[in-house]
Amino acid sequence: MKKILISMILISMMTIAVEAQEEKKRIAVLPFEYGGGLTEDEAAWLTDSIRTALIGTDKYEVISNDQIENMMKLEAKKQGVGSGSCSSEQCIIDLGNALECEKVLTGKASGAFGVFSITGKILDVVAQKYEKAQEVTIKNKNDFPQAAQDMVRKLTGFGDFSAPSRDTRNTKRQRTKEREGYPTRDKNDFGFGIWLMGMGGTLGYAVDYFITPTFSLEGGGGLGFKTIYSYSSYSDYELESVGTYFFGMKYSLFGNSKTARWSPYIGSFMMISLWDYKPYDYYTYDYVTESTGAIYEWVIPVGFEFVALNGFSLTLEAEYYVPIGDKSIYTGSGDVLIDKETYWFGVKLGWHI
Repeated sequence: MKKILISMILISMMTIAVEAQEEKKRIAVLPFEYGGGLTEDEAAWLTDSIRTALIGTDKYEVISNDQIENMMKLEAKKQGVGSGSCSSEQCIIDLGNALECEKVLTGKASGAFGVFSITGKILDVVAQKYEKAQEVTIKNKNDFPQAAQDMVRKLTGFGDFSAPSRDTRNTKRQRTKEREGYPTRDKNDFGFGIWLMGMGGTLGYAVDYFITPTFSLEGGGGLGFKTIYSYSSYSDYELESVGTYFFGMKYSLFGNSKTARWSPYIGSFMMISLWDYKPYDYYTYDYVTESTGAIYEWVIPVGFEFVALNGFSLTLEAEYYVPIGDKSIYTGSGDVLIDKETYWFGVKLGWHI
């Protein structure tokens, strides 16, 4: 009796397993179309993320990418369109039949104004019609894996991705893949920032642009460095530094690195410092601006720059100043020598997009 009972249990379990396996529907995920600031590699990454999310539901038998590519070429050739292209509804139906799958998932991703929109549709090959469509929006390309999981959940009603282990591993893999594909200074090439000390003076601003991952242009300006006073029975005056403007180029040693966030650099800049000459007026008991002069200097900056994946940047810099011409300002009655610092330092906080 026990043997019969055990046999019946085993048979029941095998039947349930077979039925569960048979319930899995075959589905093909076609390469997502892309536009609006997305590249072919990024669209392929999104498509792979969709496939991974479908596999994670354990409800579908997902057709391999190689099978789809080979069949798409054949179907495209039959339809008389470009190689590997299959966007019409009839072509998708024919492709689904050729792949012997019940459903086909298609989609498109595009970006505008810092927001990326992902749309997905599932076509029922047997019924020959789209059964569901959904849209997901994100603000960062690094969120493609999570967006793919949300899309699959909305389209199929399956998928519990709350377990952090799988998501964390997947996200890290995808971010590592992105880092390996693109140097940070190539993806986030335009930046702006605020100088605390540095070439901008006490407080300044700057914009920079990476022509290549290693060479960048930077320009900006800011408040002056200091005020110089002179008191005597013959001449009382004030020299006030009222502003600085600079422009130049930097070379980042590790700019081409696909994983390094920090990079040492060296640069060459031209700086113009403006100074107001203010003699003391004994009638008003105040300093009155009489003239403005400028000093030109060649600046050699060296430092370290950090650019994160999300665009945040931090710069630590030391600078050496070489006067171009003399370091004096004509006051109307003579020249005043400005004893400006030869060395300087600064910190810049910024953002790259």
